[in-house]
Amino acid sequence: MRVAIVGSGIVGAWIAFELSARHRITIVDAAPQAGAGASGRSFGWINHIHCDPEGESAEFDRRLAARDRFDRMNDRLGGALFAAGSGSLVWGVTDGATEAMANPHLARGAPSRLIGRDEIERIAPHVAGPPALALHSPRDVALSAGFAAGLMAQAAAENGARMLMGHTVLGVEVAQGRATGLRLAETVIAADVVVLAAGTNIPRLLPDPGALRIGSSPAGLVRLAATGPAPAVILDTPKVEIRPAGPGYWLSAVDLDGSGPQMSLDDIAARVRADAIALMPGLRDLRVTATAAAARPMPQGGLIAGPVPGVEGLFAAVSHPGVINAPFLSDRIAALLDS
Repeated sequence: MRVAIVGSGIVGAWIAFELSARHRITIVDAAPQAGAGASGRSFGWINHIHCDPEGESAEFDRRLAARDRFDRMNDRLGGALFAAGSGSLVWGVTDGATEAMANPHLARGAPSRLIGRDEIERIAPHVAGPPALALHSPRDVALSAGFAAGLMAQAAAENGARMLMGHTVLGVEVAQGRATGLRLAETVIAADVVVLAAGTNIPRLLPDPGALRIGSSPAGLVRLAATGPAPAVILDTPKVEIRPAGPGYWLSAVDLDGSGPQMSLDDIAARVRADAIALMPGLRDLRVTATAAAARPMPQGGLIAGPVPGVEGLFAAVSHPGVINAPFLSDRIAALLDS
């Protein structure tokens, strides 16, 4: 079956890799290389803590299962996705806040535990003024989602998938109520099935833009560089969320949703730098090397992976979080296509 996939981020690339062994895949993206869009601006933290285990039960279960899915994909790609680290440390403004945050997760069986200051200092010896209590999740990992998407897209190409990078999709071709391909500026790509995995760009590609409700939320990523000792662990503190990103580099994720005082991304980066210096004072010459902003797709219900109403053979795959849910979006699309 000919399957055309719009989007080469981690969702589209994961789907392409999974389907490429048994279908004729074409990936189309306006970006010059796979993973260069929102995935390339993702913090990439595989975690459960940023989910309400009581109010978002299904999402919480997926998050608990995500690490095993990424481990299996890592094995398939020769261990190139990520290396095991020290997990994550998370704490709130008070010990009581940390306990209140952690207890619902622990009650649902999260592979985490509350630890005291002595153990925090052992895991993260270079953190200044460690709290008396933190939640340690040793299985948490972070990865470069853009790099991961590139690896999966390359693996799909090695299975015979065709990569059309640098090509903008103008719309979905439809005949007699069925998707028949993709309309590009230069040509039409014929397909038996079309999968839209283009995040916030999905609505403009739908024959009926109101068929799916997908909003967006802006987020920023700040890249820092320095020399000197620093924790090899993901840190989520009341002031800053930061993780290692290779020797001498760190990434910090920031929300740009406008809920607080209006600040430019450069101003936010300066604040992140100051918070990082206070958190890890042993670092020398800590500096901001890059900033980036991206629009995160926010589909109604948190996750869409299935047929687009009104058009046979047209599917959409999108969620927030996209990185964590990529394997599960892929599962659903593959099950529908293979059936």
